[in-house]
Amino acid sequence: MVSQDKDKLTLSLITSIYKELLSSKDDLFYEEEIEYQKMRTIDRNEDYVVTGGGWDTEFIKEKFLNTFKLDQVIPNTTSYSTLLEHLNRSYDLKQDQYVRIIESYVSHILEHGKTEQITKRLIEDLHGIHSSWRNVVKLRGLVVKGQVTVGKYLFRDITKKDLTVKVRSYFRSQNMLNFPHSILEFNNDYIAGHENQQEIIKLLEVLILYTPSAITYQGYKMNPTSLDHTIWGGELGTTVQLPDKPVFMLSKRDTKNMESFIEHLMPKIGIVSHQKTNTPINIAYQRYKDSLTRIIGLDEKLTYSIMGLEALLLSGNHELSYQLRIKSAKLLGYLNETPEDVAKNIKKAYSIRSKYLHGSILREKKIDEANELLDSCRNYLRKVILYWLYHEIHTEKQKKRFLENIEKSLINDAESKLLQEKSDAVRTEFKGAI
Repeated sequence: MVSQDKDKLTLSLITSIYKELLSSKDDLFYEEEIEYQKMRTIDRNEDYVVTGGGWDTEFIKEKFLNTFKLDQVIPNTTSYSTLLEHLNRSYDLKQDQYVRIIESYVSHILEHGKTEQITKRLIEDLHGIHSSWRNVVKLRGLVVKGQVTVGKYLFRDITKKDLTVKVRSYFRSQNMLNFPHSILEFNNDYIAGHENQQEIIKLLEVLILYTPSAITYQGYKMNPTSLDHTIWGGELGTTVQLPDKPVFMLSKRDTKNMESFIEHLMPKIGIVSHQKTNTPINIAYQRYKDSLTRIIGLDEKLTYSIMGLEALLLSGNHELSYQLRIKSAKLLGYLNETPEDVAKNIKKAYSIRSKYLHGSILREKKIDEANELLDSCRNYLRKVILYWLYHEIHTEKQKKRFLENIEKSLINDAESKLLQEKSDAVRTEFKGAI
């Protein structure tokens, strides 16, 4: 039997089951009073970050399908055994999968009606085709007015609907204490669930390299279209305390540059952030991430930034502070930074780092200066990481060659010109981020 014919017979048999159930449809539903906590007003600060608002409570009676009862009723329909025999003969899944898919499909059309889309998904499930995914991510650290589309990714502002909490009568939920700063939405077609989840994580890891901002997720939903309930989906949250700053304001001017940036770095970011063994670039990226997204002291954040630069720009054990500021100044001078400022800021930041590691406390009158140094040094680290990623410097051997080239460029015009050309390539490729 050709594929089209067996699919037609499958739909015909399931339709027979559905029609038989229609006579008892009302018996399969029950009512429940649901509490909704709804945001009445949304308050924002000068950065357009949601800071609070007024809540309303509303009780609504809703109808729900009794899936336990449905599971008992479906096997008693006259076409059920014939359908299972046909499925076992025609497709390559296990019988328990057929049972789950049939029950899910029938549940859906009883509640929402029959559509071409859900019928297409039924056939794809039976043929073992990967599910499609609908992803909704609650972001912090990125703010957008209205909405901005970057490739397939839609970033949008928070709405009152996003801040509505549905509370079943048997489960109480507290109002949100930390509001998301924005929402990210995108779809993926026909990939495995773990690949979809990895893309969410990798995208956030790429975004913090586009801008030195504390972009993290407060939670995300990844809902599969599959009718097989063993295909994992749902909402994943985090209990980790999340930073409020620095915040990146995304605008439509960023669209083209960010799309190119994401396209270039998405295939490479796993090399940086998911290594089983530490490498210089892996260590540097983790220190950069720690300085952005961990709730720690200012001097510790600054120390992490310097440690990341050390991982990429230092070798040996002699004159480390001098090595770091000279090499940083030379390279970053070609990455839109002023060499004199780089050397001066690195020297001051290194001093704070050394005092912190030896137990000294940052004095209150130095806090403003330290904050400025943190912003500068964290950005220096980000740019050097991007240089490494573009030129695919990963191993200790490649690092040694990279450092030798910087040292030669300090005294050799030809080597200096070569370093500039390599830096220009990074600036061109990562326009908007460097």
